[in-house]
Amino acid sequence: MKTVCSILLLFPFAGLCQKQSLDIKRFSGEGFQIARASYPYMQLKTTDETSIREYIQNRIDNLKPTKNTALKLVDYLESPGGYHFTYIQLYNNIPIYNSQVKVNLDKEGIIRSLFDNTYSISPLLNSSFPDKNAINDYLNSISPETRHPHVVSENNIYFPEKGLLIPAVRLDIRESDNSHYEVVLSPLSKVLQIHDLNRYLIFPDSVVTASVFIPDPLT
Repeated sequence: MKTVCSILLLFPFAGLCQKQSLDIKRFSGEGFQIARASYPYMQLKTTDETSIREYIQNRIDNLKPTKNTALKLVDYLESPGGYHFTYIQLYNNIPIYNSQVKVNLDKEGIIRSLFDNTYSISPLLNSSFPDKNAINDYLNSISPETRHPHVVSENNIYFPEKGLLIPAVRLDIRESDNSHYEVVLSPLSKVLQIHDLNRYLIFPDSVVTASVFIPDPLT
């Protein structure tokens, strides 16, 4: 009887672990830097987005105002606890991969927490981004006749690699087997990152794409 009960208890969890037939070995591991956290308890007395952005730029050394670096608002949420702003770092209007800054304010406009994942900018930063030939070389290398890759979007980014920011292109790709992933390519068609964008629950019709906030006390 105990054996039967164990099987029944484990069976639902087995369904959660099933995936479609993807070669998961091709995906890169999670190797990003840990965000720097601070809890300034600073009262801005405002939830105006422009004022918040100026405060962040003056506080974080990597964002001290220059003609080349900036912040872009990518997400805003109002919760029962307060207001939550997520930014990404730009250099010459080009996003820096995984460079989010998140700031959390309570209802009275007091900053409760700040998470900083920005990068220091070198004055000699290369700006030679991959061209169409680099993208086509990659697509031709992954059996396009059988996998039918479709590029949903592509955009230039700076990608952190061994302490440097490398000019790269980020591809959002879907294939005929419902796989959905991002690829980051260098100008020489080198694969810098492959990240699975699907989220899996129960096989086969529960594939979703999700966004995850950087953890903080207010959310």
